[in-house]
Amino acid sequence: MAASSSDKLANTKAIPRINSPDKTDNQSSSSSSSSFPVHYTTFSTACSASQNWQSFMFFYFAAKVRQPGYVVRIASGCTDEQQAQLLDFQKTHISKLSTKFSVHFTPDFSTVSGDSYKYYNKPFGLQHWLEHGLKYTQDKTNEDVIVMILDPDMILLRPLTYDFTESNVMIHKSRRGVPKVKKVVHGQPWASLYAFGNGPFRVDLDYVFADNKTSNALKVSGEEQNHNYPGGPPYMATGKD
Repeated sequence: MAASSSDKLANTKAIPRINSPDKTDNQSSSSSSSSFPVHYTTFSTACSASQNWQSFMFFYFAAKVRQPGYVVRIASGCTDEQQAQLLDFQKTHISKLSTKFSVHFTPDFSTVSGDSYKYYNKPFGLQHWLEHGLKYTQDKTNEDVIVMILDPDMILLRPLTYDFTESNVMIHKSRRGVPKVKKVVHGQPWASLYAFGNGPFRVDLDYVFADNKTSNALKVSGEEQNHNYPGGPPYMATGKD
């Protein structure tokens, strides 16, 4: 696992999600402690048949391993017909796995910056859910929840939580060393280490940050580029971060 950081996102029009799940079922034994934070496992999708199938498998294995907390599919850009079909499937099949499994609908953000890039739906869809689904700003306790971002083609083989203290997960060692606290805490998000090294920095950064010449991304050392930034899903952070 490696450290990651989050971006600030823009405001969007509210689209309500389906019913809020209750807080009684599908709890892993690891979440029995009163100090165990609320977990939200999220994944972003479009509304295609293939991603509907991926979503079903994601929910199924989340139920099978008793993933603690809530699991939220963030579906972006659905037509009215697709949304109606997805809601019916959620009610008929997914909700029977757990009442903590839900779907949140968002607009299509693929052209939010003037070009066409479908992966904009992942960060902007997450922000839409934080604002209009979780209603983050209306409840101070949301600062302490754990938000995890996965992909729909992933399958959980065991519960995924914020605490790696007793885990056999391999923790990447950079010059900063292994974190003293092996948990997701404020100011210490986690992510999986991917093998693309400093790839995101091998571009024309002056062009990328033409409108933000003082970005901290322009000050990252080569060592940090290689060891602290090649992260990917699962991403994990506190609500505050």
